[in-house]
Amino acid sequence: MTPSVGRRRPDTPYPRVHACGVWCVVCARRRMGTLNGIIEQLRNEQCRAVLSVLQVSKSRVLKRWKAMDNAITDAANEAKDNVKYLYTLDKCARPPPF
Repeated sequence: MTPSVGRRRPDTPYPRVHACGVWCVVCARRRMGTLNGIIEQLRNEQCRAVLSVLQVSKSRVLKRWKAMDNAITDAANEAKDNVKYLYTLDKCARPPPF
């Protein structure tokens, strides 16, 4: 039984299967870049100002915001690890130069 696209079985340490259907370095790098871009946007000055207002007003949205921020950070870290793992596999799988 194979995992569905974009999902990872919890008992496997391998990277997620991407839309292309394989564990490719290109897809992993694209995902890492996308998530890092989102993190950069979440860390900019305007976003921090909004977070400050939410904290001062003790908004209920802040709890959801923190959960989403943590999920995005975890996904970005996983993507970074996947890129490292796939580069290592790629180096080992290449045929030797003649």
